[in-house]
Amino acid sequence: PGYLKDLDEKLINSRAAQGIDMLSKISHWLATRNEDRGGASDAFVQQRYDALTRLKNATLAVLRKENAADLSEAGDQQPVVGQQEGTPVASLHREQRQQLTERDSCVGELCVALEECLVLGLKPRTDEEQLCYWHVLYASTLIVDEPTLVQSVLSAAFLAETDVGKARCWLKIALNNHTIESSIMMIFSMACEHLIRNNYEEWSLVRCSEGLGLFLELIIALREVHFAIEVNGDPFNVPEQAESVEPEPSTESNSGEMVSTITDADIAAAVGVSPSRAGSFLPPPDAEPVLVELEDLKDLEVQEAEAVTEDDEDEVIQLPSAFFPHRLRGIKPWQYVFGVSVASLSKNPYHSRYALIDPLLALPNIVDDCVAILRENPDTPRLFRTTVLSIRLSQLRETVETEGSVPKDLDPQCAGALLLDFLKNLPDAIVTDDKYDAFVAAGQLRDEDASVRNITCLVNDLPVHCQIVLKRVINLMNFLQQPEHCEQNGVDVFTASSVLAPVIAFKKDSGSSAERSRARTHSQYQDVRYAAVGAQVVERMIEHYATIFHDIRVQVVDALERLEAKKEALRMVSHQMKLQPLMNFLSDRQQVNEISRLFRDHLEGGDVSINSQVTESSKSDNATDLESEIQSNTTTSLELDLRQPTAATPPTSATSSGGSSPTTSETTEPELVSNWEQFGFNKPTILGNFEKGGVLMLRAVLYWLKTDPGALPLLEMRALPSELPSYDAGLVASSICESLVKLLKLFLSPKHPEIDIVAMSLEPFWELFDEDMYFSKLFMFMFQVFDQLWSELDPKAASFTRVITETEGILNELLKKAPVTVNDLQVEWEEIRTRRLDEGEEVLEMQAELVDDDAFRVAALADQSLLSPPLRYSKKKPSFDYNPDDYKSKLMDPSSILEIEHLAYIDHALPITSQLCRWYRIYSVEANGSSLETLLILARKQSPTLLVVKDAQGNVFGGYASDEWHHAFHYYGTGESFLFSFASPSAAGGFVKYQWSRKNSYFMLCSDESLIMGGGGNFGLFLDSDLSRGTSGACETFNSPPLTTSQEFSCVQVELWGFTTGDKPVEMGERHRKSVLD
Repeated sequence: PGYLKDLDEKLINSRAAQGIDMLSKISHWLATRNEDRGGASDAFVQQRYDALTRLKNATLAVLRKENAADLSEAGDQQPVVGQQEGTPVASLHREQRQQLTERDSCVGELCVALEECLVLGLKPRTDEEQLCYWHVLYASTLIVDEPTLVQSVLSAAFLAETDVGKARCWLKIALNNHTIESSIMMIFSMACEHLIRNNYEEWSLVRCSEGLGLFLELIIALREVHFAIEVNGDPFNVPEQAESVEPEPSTESNSGEMVSTITDADIAAAVGVSPSRAGSFLPPPDAEPVLVELEDLKDLEVQEAEAVTEDDEDEVIQLPSAFFPHRLRGIKPWQYVFGVSVASLSKNPYHSRYALIDPLLALPNIVDDCVAILRENPDTPRLFRTTVLSIRLSQLRETVETEGSVPKDLDPQCAGALLLDFLKNLPDAIVTDDKYDAFVAAGQLRDEDASVRNITCLVNDLPVHCQIVLKRVINLMNFLQQPEHCEQNGVDVFTASSVLAPVIAFKKDSGSSAERSRARTHSQYQDVRYAAVGAQVVERMIEHYATIFHDIRVQVVDALERLEAKKEALRMVSHQMKLQPLMNFLSDRQQVNEISRLFRDHLEGGDVSINSQVTESSKSDNATDLESEIQSNTTTSLELDLRQPTAATPPTSATSSGGSSPTTSETTEPELVSNWEQFGFNKPTILGNFEKGGVLMLRAVLYWLKTDPGALPLLEMRALPSELPSYDAGLVASSICESLVKLLKLFLSPKHPEIDIVAMSLEPFWELFDEDMYFSKLFMFMFQVFDQLWSELDPKAASFTRVITETEGILNELLKKAPVTVNDLQVEWEEIRTRRLDEGEEVLEMQAELVDDDAFRVAALADQSLLSPPLRYSKKKPSFDYNPDDYKSKLMDPSSILEIEHLAYIDHALPITSQLCRWYRIYSVEANGSSLETLLILARKQSPTLLVVKDAQGNVFGGYASDEWHHAFHYYGTGESFLFSFASPSAAGGFVKYQWSRKNSYFMLCSDESLIMGGGGNFGLFLDSDLSRGTSGACETFNSPPLTTSQEFSCVQVELWGFTTGDKPVEMGERHRKSVLD
């Protein structure tokens, strides 16, 4: 029809234009590429690029040829009745299409292109002249027992005499039978990984992950092509001018569209092109810069960039996008997973849920999640033997590092591949390097019992983080190889051990750098030997899992039981506050009676007996159960009138003072209520005082009265009329209980009926929960703080709401200091209170000077609080003991400012994610000159950072910046930012940390003229464009005073430090260094 003829012409013109454009791009690339200087690595890059480009062109030619034939056949067919003119003809089934034979030049070119890709980088054998991959093909059938692959290889072996001819026969058979896609995937799967590494160079196409991915995509595009090639060992038929063949008309098929989407830029990125030469590799009009992989780059966790060589100093090397391209989009070093040691991951709460809870439970999330997915799907076919494209693995790496966990809907095949990829990228083996030889020797013992005993001892001697990962992985393999699952997934003991051995049991070469990551230098490790030798040990571990890991399993179970007990104890805090005490319950009745006895004894002059009782209890062992302590130290009377549950009858006890205490019948309910009122508990009934605080308040009050000798006199004094207004002790106690439950984040609600123990472990006060009777001790401490603040007020300005709110604020700030015990809070509060008293005297002196000021007098009449001392609290970091040896390796570069003491205090003040890192110097005046612009250039893509300044007076101060420093017209940053100073004489070590006050968000600001941290009133820290002078004033953002003795200062040294969990990244200055001639 006329429609088809017009369509032919349009397709011919369109395809011809595309072919000319594609060839022109390749010609431009080759012409400009030859002008560049290049070493051996550049030659390998070009070989990979040429091979993929040739295969792409050959694939397009085959698809054009077939589509043109289909279009011709469709044109010969009569139009279907009812079909409108202009409707495209339906695509024919593969078997109905015209066959492509060896006489078609495009088929010969395709076979040559495929053969070129397969032999590129193949290690030469001494007994052959021409490179041939037949020995790899044949050896793969011994590893992968797949009938289709085995049958095609055996058939090819009988059809030719030479290895080259056999390889050609197999390629033709695979194309004819449409099995080339599945065969290539099996040959280059993880099961044959060691075979490939042993026979191919590191720079080969099949060992370049992205290059292999594109190679497979081009093969997949041939899925619907109908080949009928004569199978023999003859060379492929290739015309002399293959590239000059005119493009033939074709329709746009799915395969053609897929191949056409693979651009030259994709190929250049896949084979490894340096970003600085993107302009010479790719056409300039509208091509975007491509970030690519270099084979010899160190792992990104250890090093983000490689230093330039002397032969090519103008080359700027960036992150290898083929492996970790997502790290270019703002991934922080503490988010890295791949290439990071297990020891670091197990301490990082971002990547290990139980990192701060128990080392025995601190399993990396990626291991835990992948194992969980595989255990949920144990019958998935071909586990650990199905090829997962590297493109998919790259996507999974990005998800894991950005989200901190594995996708919940991940399929088992990808979960297995991701788990092996993680273990393969570890810088050190799970079976540690120093014990590798011992493990191998134990695995080779013929006496199986002796072998198991030795392996058990060695496993128990591994570090805890290695033990738990090894246990979880071996447990998985033991589960998957059980007969009921093995029949479905094909994972037997031999398969499991051969897959695991090279990724968990290897030994570093003696000549390799200890700091160099294994992930990018596989060729330096004899993985084939490690797989063969280590498989014996891994096989024994799988078969005897219960015996070898018995001790570790017991320890993990104990850790889980401790965690569950702790969760239940924390959950009960909120429940006890809501639970009202009842006299029907023995424990409640005993505690109420004990408090009544203490009140009565004190009123009758029994202070001596109380003090002696406290002294005796302090000499004895600490009681772990308050109820047991009360029952063991107190004789209580159970003869209570249950008809009146609101009254408590004091006990008749031989321990009562003087032995003449009133009996049960002598003490009436009104007398008991009156006794309680004399200590500030003013409710009409005794149990009414615990209406809001519940059983939790009852136990806390009893603990305080029994532990603190000054508690009873204090309560009695506050209940008596005096110049300072009295307060209701019951109201204060219940408010304190509510505040503590809220501050400790233990309050449960219908929306949050359970405590998130993982989130709770990230709180700075997490270690407080390990202390015995922690809540009662906190209650006692908070009540004492409240009373001290109350006593500091002017009687006319006393306000319960003001004091309880200020008390809650003080405790909230103290809890942020990461206390280990309640005593740490008490020590810190004593230092703060001492400074508060000193400041109060200064305020009184200032008020005395202003007393004659009429305006101030009028304001004071309106607000009496102006005449009372302000309730303020310091932001200083608590003093602590530190070991100088722990900080000697903290800095990766020398510092002209920081000393060991500085490092200890600053590191203690950093967020937990930065505390896990080492510090590397990004900028210093001494090394890089005094220039803000230089600092900004070097600080590019660096966050968080630490700015440290030393002035002419010797003061050291600075700030922690949460975001990357850059020019902006507005403030930026987050509340993690803070200022610090070592200029405070009253602080421990002189160090004071000023964190976010929440008054505004003026964290960071930078322009051509200045660098600023903090605002509102004054800049907290201001440096000029030369970094030679600066100012520091009282700042609202961090509620900080001037950081130095004078607001204006001269800078002697300025340094900017970054944080990394591995090696120091290459300095930006060196990466951008060029010759003046350029």
